[in-house]
Amino acid sequence: MKKLKFKQILIIIFVIFLAVSFFKYIKKGYIVKYKIEKDNHTFNIVEIYTKNQKKETDNLYIEVRINDIKFNYQIYEKFSKRKVIKDIDYYSDDDYTCIYPTFIDDYSVDIKCYYKGFYYNYLNLKGQSDELDEFASSIKAYDEDKYIDDEEKYELYENIKIYYKNLNNKAISFTNLNGLYVLDNEHKDIHLFDDDIYARKLSGFSSKYYFTAKYDGQHEFKEFYIVDLKSKKIKTIKNNESISINSYVEGIVDGEVYIYDPDNEKQYKINLNKHKIEEVKNINKKVSYYSGYSWKYISKAKANSEYYFNDGINNEFEGYDIINKTGNSKSGFYYLFKKTDDYYRVYRTSVMNKNIIEYLFDVEDPTKVVYLNDTVYFIKDNSIYYYNQAYGIKRIVEYDELKFNENIKYHVFES
Repeated sequence: MKKLKFKQILIIIFVIFLAVSFFKYIKKGYIVKYKIEKDNHTFNIVEIYTKNQKKETDNLYIEVRINDIKFNYQIYEKFSKRKVIKDIDYYSDDDYTCIYPTFIDDYSVDIKCYYKGFYYNYLNLKGQSDELDEFASSIKAYDEDKYIDDEEKYELYENIKIYYKNLNNKAISFTNLNGLYVLDNEHKDIHLFDDDIYARKLSGFSSKYYFTAKYDGQHEFKEFYIVDLKSKKIKTIKNNESISINSYVEGIVDGEVYIYDPDNEKQYKINLNKHKIEEVKNINKKVSYYSGYSWKYISKAKANSEYYFNDGINNEFEGYDIINKTGNSKSGFYYLFKKTDDYYRVYRTSVMNKNIIEYLFDVEDPTKVVYLNDTVYFIKDNSIYYYNQAYGIKRIVEYDELKFNENIKYHVFES
């Protein structure tokens, strides 16, 4: 009898262990594989759902393989169930291999094509092949107009055109000569300075904050402004010692802004959430430096020459002039910039598979590109646009100063 009770206890413990393990597995996502058969073609699909993992953003990564070609999608929307692709239309000839997946829950993307080693959305190829155009026209579920910008509907605020339909519940902020605009449900021109400040080197955006040194015409300062972009409240923080106006922002790591003062050879960090500034205590005359993956030290001589934090450049990509990384190892992208004449061609590849490289658009200034999950924002002429695989390229703001004032900084955040 005692042995039976002991066995029962062991079984109960084992069941609890399995239940806890299963719960943890479900809590952190899932991996599911399935096939779609259509018109004598077999599509092998893998879905990897990443959820509640440290330093990762919840997302669904999908790979679709047809013969030897893989297509992929990294999606930050939530679906009602697994196996989110229910149908696939397929086209292939000597030049193009294309698919149009039909998703559940009314999610959709443009037709994606493999062409000469890279991946393209159909609208970037339209008109190059009559057969490909006929394929696109034959898909009843495909709505080309969804990916074409509607420039008729906008709201005018002061001298700014705001295309609210394209903002998709996001808010945008950008600097002006006296402070910054915050454009959301309640527009506001936040006044920070009495005089025009054309270039604010010691300033920037992070998460829901804007920060800037308190410029007042002097060669040194002690105060910073921190603006909460959602509440639009301004907080002033003060340092004990003066900081040179020649200082620069080294980078932002985990919501903390690192500033280096080359005149006084001191490093500071600002915690935007806590509204706090403090000196970074370095050792052996070295300066803390973030490589994009870990912290290390560099010499003061190197820091004095304006040595910025690395944003995660990866040497695996050859032939590109600039490489920016967003996210971590299971959520995010590498953005690859290749200079061509007087502009850059912009490509993207998911961190989950660096071999699938997709062309997105062209830009003149790669430093004016902003990233938010699976959406990338950029400036062209006098406007700010975004690219998102579910919507295509859309304009969100038209403002003439964007064309003439290269010092304007902008930021997009969840409203």
